[in-house]
Amino acid sequence: MARPRKAPARRDRMPDELMAAVAAQFRALGDVSRLRLLELLLEGPRSVTELAERAGLSHQNASKHLAVLSAVGLVARRRDGAHVLYATEGDGPERLCAIVCERVAARVAREHASARRYLAG
Repeated sequence: MARPRKAPARRDRMPDELMAAVAAQFRALGDVSRLRLLELLLEGPRSVTELAERAGLSHQNASKHLAVLSAVGLVARRRDGAHVLYATEGDGPERLCAIVCERVAARVAREHASARRYLAG
């Protein structure tokens, strides 16, 4: 039998402006193309051209998505000579992706196992 979870420490309610910033981050992650770009950036800094090619996006579309990720602080950009390189901002994007991807993978695995049992039964 699973042990009950300990209740989290009580916090004051999050201020609206902070809640709006959190919502903006989740909205930025709500697009498959942006998630693909973020996944590529977890491997290391990349130029828009490389990101666009590897993600299967046009240069313009990749730039637009990178601007969204940058605006919410998930991605940083820096000039390297004639090129602009993008990279994840700190370890937050990597930790967030690990948490969400593991949860989704576990759920999909359970659902597929359930479907296989149903079809076999």
